[in-house]
Amino acid sequence: MNKLAKESRNSSLELLRIIAMFLIVLHHFVMYGVGLSNPITSLTDNNSINMIAAQFMVIGGKIGVSIFVLITGYFSIKTKYKMSKLFHLYIQLWSYSVIIFLLFVVFMHVKIDLINFCTSFLPVVFQQWWFLTVFIFLMIISPFINILVENLSKEQFFHLLIFLMVTMSIVPTFSNIIVGKTYKQGSIDLSQTLFFILVYLIGGFIRLYKDDFQLRKIGLFLIFVNLFFSYSSILFFDFINLHTKNNTYAIYATMPSSEHSVFLLGISVGLFLVFLTIKPFHNSVINFISKSMLSVYMISEHSLVRPLIWMNLFKPVQKLGYSPLHFIVYAFATVLVVFVTCTIIDVVLGKPIVKIVSWFISQVRKLLKNISTDRIVE
Repeated sequence: MNKLAKESRNSSLELLRIIAMFLIVLHHFVMYGVGLSNPITSLTDNNSINMIAAQFMVIGGKIGVSIFVLITGYFSIKTKYKMSKLFHLYIQLWSYSVIIFLLFVVFMHVKIDLINFCTSFLPVVFQQWWFLTVFIFLMIISPFINILVENLSKEQFFHLLIFLMVTMSIVPTFSNIIVGKTYKQGSIDLSQTLFFILVYLIGGFIRLYKDDFQLRKIGLFLIFVNLFFSYSSILFFDFINLHTKNNTYAIYATMPSSEHSVFLLGISVGLFLVFLTIKPFHNSVINFISKSMLSVYMISEHSLVRPLIWMNLFKPVQKLGYSPLHFIVYAFATVLVVFVTCTIIDVVLGKPIVKIVSWFISQVRKLLKNISTDRIVE
């Protein structure tokens, strides 16, 4: 490995991070802009093609999330996660949560109530961003997961993955049986944590045993097969629904895009394997942009910003009457605008503010440490 490769991130995987976040924002365009929480209920003869296009796009969200966890598992399975890195992540999300809240209070006249206040100042506990809440919990327990993996043989590790795959992905894909699932608003969803552990372990398994497999061939196979089944399922049940006017088929059409979908997990793993087999290279622009990906998520998915973007500013649901090509172009153009804007905000404002907050907290910690030392000396 040359000196450059040692000192810099592999830009192929950084590019994959960027693509993953773009897919997540595209998912939000559909879910919150078009209102596709229950897609088939809005399927009519006038907008059926655009609604189907929206269903095709919405699957990107869960694919993007799994890619982030796969990359984390791949790099973390053999390394000790530094608490300083976790602390910096928390400072970043806390800063964004509080600052966005205060900006909305001052400029958008948002009323301060107990829920808004607690969600903004305790963003992990009150799940301002569900993904980051689960991700931080995963990072806290990752050292213990790694110890478990160190004491497993390859065969034992593989059997563990099969067990978790069946219980946390395959069964939920074809039924309503989801281990640890809670539908109570505000409660922590254990099923998401268990699913993240599965994806983390898959990334770790690839890191440990990648030399035993033809990764590119497996990756391409997983992508095409799972895309075929996902889109075929959507088209099949959409066709039945459109001709029978029976919305009970909605649940079957949306199974491929469910949060635990084995099809979407397969696509995520496939994409990860394909990008992993790309010859490592360094591109400073790609690496620079990739550092803002979590910030893009924090800004665009903040509970106060989300409705402003998708309901007040762009209003994608009003574009369902466009021609299919026009609607698809509008979708990607809108997501690109949101994506670029959030990246610029992070670079120009977000990162400097986070640095200031981090510096302030470090000074407070030093001050408290000095006071504590002085008292011990006395």
